[in-house]
Amino acid sequence: MAPVSCMVYRYSLAVPSNQSPVSSSRSRLVAARADQLRDKDVSLSRQLALVAHRIAPPPGPGRA
Repeated sequence: MAPVSCMVYRYSLAVPSNQSPVSSSRSRLVAARADQLRDKDVSLSRQLALVAHRIAPPPGPGRA
């Protein structure tokens, strides 16, 4: 369950310059829902975290 928390935290960071604010907002919404479901439905929570990542990957090495 820690990976989902880490992913949600990473989405709360600033929007990288190569992403639109809309993509970032959608990604954060999906990540927040994943975090809410973490204790109730782990499988769905992980799937949503992956979808959030695909919508707008968090900044990382070489992306900032």
